[in-house]
Amino acid sequence: GPERATIASQRLRVALAIIDRMPPRRREAFLLCRVEELTYVETARRMGVTVHAVEKLMSAAMAQLVEEFADIAGGG
Repeated sequence: GPERATIASQRLRVALAIIDRMPPRRREAFLLCRVEELTYVETARRMGVTVHAVEKLMSAAMAQLVEEFADIAGGG
C-alpha cells in the first residue's frame, strides 16, 4: 500500500545521501556498477584502475551502505 511506497522512498533518500558521502572513487565505482550496470571489467577500464581495485571499492561501498543503514535503522 501507500505506506510501503513511503518506506521505499525514504530508503532511497537515505541510500542517496550515503552514496553522496562516499569518497569520490568509491562513489564513481558504485554508480558505474550499480546505476550504469557496467561489469567490473568495464568499470575498471572506464576508471583506469584494475578489476581488483574495483572489487575493493565496491566492497567498501556496500559495507558503507550496510553500516550506515544499520545506524539509521538503529536510531543513530
